[in-house]
Amino acid sequence: MHTSLRLLIVATIISLFFSSCGFFFPELLFKTPKDYEFDSTDSLVDKEYRLRPGDVFTMQVLSNNGYALVDVVGFNGSYLPIDYIIHTSGYATLPLVDSIYVAGLTSTQLEDTLSNKYSYYFINPFIRVNIKYTRVYVYKGKMTAQMVDLFNNNITLTEVLAAAGGVQINNAKRIKVIRGIGADAKVYLFDLSTVESYKKLDFVLRNHDIVYIEPTKGPREVYPTVAPILSIISSFIIVYTVFISRL
Repeated sequence: MHTSLRLLIVATIISLFFSSCGFFFPELLFKTPKDYEFDSTDSLVDKEYRLRPGDVFTMQVLSNNGYALVDVVGFNGSYLPIDYIIHTSGYATLPLVDSIYVAGLTSTQLEDTLSNKYSYYFINPFIRVNIKYTRVYVYKGKMTAQMVDLFNNNITLTEVLAAAGGVQINNAKRIKVIRGIGADAKVYLFDLSTVESYKKLDFVLRNHDIVYIEPTKGPREVYPTVAPILSIISSFIIVYTVFISRL
């Protein structure tokens, strides 16, 4: 009877400690259940980044369809580009045209919109828009996170991973990319563990994307968390055994 009671107590303690996967890996971010349905890249039609509040952009307004390449609005007196910030309301305040709603537009759509606005003041205006401070955020499992600047509009996932120092000791089979915020966010899952999976990958990252490389979950990663608990359980069993033997 003592043996059965002893086993029952030990089993209860172990189940309390290990009932949740979060116990082993409390540092995990962006967890998804096993049956989570990731978004498909096949349905990703609109690949161009859309502006949102907090973004900063510069613009050039060139007259005569850009023929003379003389900027009549976008630069200050020292011929340095002026930064325009998109407010939380989604509006940006621009010279001559006052405030216009720009959130949700791509840079191409913004250029077309501004071209129409400035056509009231200039003949055949040619607009060039540049979104500043474009970057993605890379989280590498248990390692440090970092920001990677997007130096052009066609930076792929593999290029960003290379700039961030590679996958290293993390899981190359489970790389998540989160695009968007709130309920509208899309979550994509990629596997870069084989050459075949790489051949199928042609995913261009956009401003504010989050790249998360899941850590590996082998015995080596579990042991540092489990070791103190096993030590406590072992001590408990020893104390309990000594106590029972004296009854």
